Amino acid sequence: MSDRPSRRRIADAVGRPAGAIRRSVGTLWRSARDRAAIDRRALAAFRIGLGVVILVDLLLRSRHLRALYTDSGVLTTDALASAYPPLAGVSLHAVADSVAGPAGVAALFVLAGVAALALAVGYHSRLAAAVSLAFALSLQARNPFVLNSGDLLLWQLCLFATLLPIGSRWSVDAVRPSARSDRPPSNRPPSDRTSTDRASADRMPTGRTDVQVASVATAALLVHVALVYVTNAVFKLRGDRWIAGDGAAIAFSMDQFTVLLGPWVAGSPTLLWVLNYAWLGLLVASPLLVLATGRVRTAVAAGIIGGHAGMVITMAIAVFPLVSLVSLLPFLGSGVWDRIEDATAAVRGRFAAAVGGASDDGSRVASGRLDRPRIGRGLRAGARAFAAALLVGTLVWNAAVLGYVETGAGDAGIDPAEYGWKMFAPDPSGTDRWFVIDAELASGEHVDGLDRGSVTREPPPDVDATYPSARWRKYLIAITVADDPAVSRSTADYVCRTVADRTGQRVDSVEITYLERSTWPEPSAEVGTNRLVTHDC
Repeated sequence: MSDRPSRRRIADAVGRPAGAIRRSVGTLWRSARDRAAIDRRALAAFRIGLGVVILVDLLLRSRHLRALYTDSGVLTTDALASAYPPLAGVSLHAVADSVAGPAGVAALFVLAGVAALALAVGYHSRLAAAVSLAFALSLQARNPFVLNSGDLLLWQLCLFATLLPIGSRWSVDAVRPSARSDRPPSNRPPSDRTSTDRASADRMPTGRTDVQVASVATAALLVHVALVYVTNAVFKLRGDRWIAGDGAAIAFSMDQFTVLLGPWVAGSPTLLWVLNYAWLGLLVASPLLVLATGRVRTAVAAGIIGGHAGMVITMAIAVFPLVSLVSLLPFLGSGVWDRIEDATAAVRGRFAAAVGGASDDGSRVASGRLDRPRIGRGLRAGARAFAAALLVGTLVWNAAVLGYVETGAGDAGIDPAEYGWKMFAPDPSGTDRWFVIDAELASGEHVDGLDRGSVTREPPPDVDATYPSARWRKYLIAITVADDPAVSRSTADYVCRTVADRTGQRVDSVEITYLERSTWPEPSAEVGTNRLVTHDC
């Protein structure tokens, strides 16, 4: 009998630390789960925004479909293979062009638009995201010289979308009659729940299971997007001009980027100083996108969203600000979506009636095939493992980009530092660039290769206006940096053909010259000249 109290005391002594450890682990788990949670309506807005941005991107690109994405344009498939050997064989757009010419590429643009529309309205949402991902990668592989950071982020967001319940709210998937059996596990009787349902319910954050979702995939998305801003902040802090308050002024001094309200902002020194530190402050605060929750996270995300909205009306950088804006929607808290849902109740009701379904009130969850219980455990486990790999990969890669770890990628000829999120970092270049494309006709007359008026080497009054589009600007500057003779000749051949068609005369030769001048602190009178190619037609 005397041994029993001793045993009890020993058990109590062992049990107390074990219980404390369990409670600590539970607290950490709940904290991590709260930070990985995304409101389902935020995912719906993310899906809608992603589909709309893809449609906008396709419409903008289609203006120069023949010139930038076909063998009839500036970059033939052979020239692409010379610069990027792996890409020529993996682009469906290149294959379509070889089979059906520009009409085949145009057909792929239309199909990509259909997939983007399906994504926006939430019809087989994950499948639409997967198809959009495939089209985006194919199109980007067809002409990598026109790409910027926004294009890279766009296909990455499409990839994450395939792993998330993006169709569980505000979608055709959520209201169509066939979705009625796809309710959350919490809304089905216990006797009807499968083991998979119960496991899914256990992984959900505390609170209403029809409001938020937390998983490895949601964590991977949030961390990936946050690191875009964290790494950019680190790069800017390694420079001098943003800390000194000049970064925004230098960026807006480059006339090749400023449009709409941009010139007005460029002429307002005090506003530029405020914008410089406001933007830098938001970037420095960007770790709070994953470290904080609730109103703090929402406030930081809303501030960065506001910055990107400002870029839309001041800078010509293709769809980069729109893609970035969409990427931040999952960080907005439930309070934001409660207000939006209340304001759009009538519209959503009409939408549900139009597709013959019930009201999307959050009582059911349907997100296409991959969200349905009949999906096998193996596929679900594979998706979770893939999401975990993405989470680890994005952490390691960005650490390598910042120089904190060695990945061994350099042995394969890949420098991670070249693929970092360096938008205007560490310092803006403060340089305007434009091109003189001089086509000499058989008659001896000289005409501009892009039909921009007379041939002149004088600095233009509006540098941005010298480019047909932001994609054209990116292309011409990128091929200058690449300095690949096959690409330069292919571009010059395009000019030969288009000028001959436009003038009805034979073109003897084309010369493409690259000019640049410093814009900061004042536009320089000295213009640097570099000949890209002289080509006999």
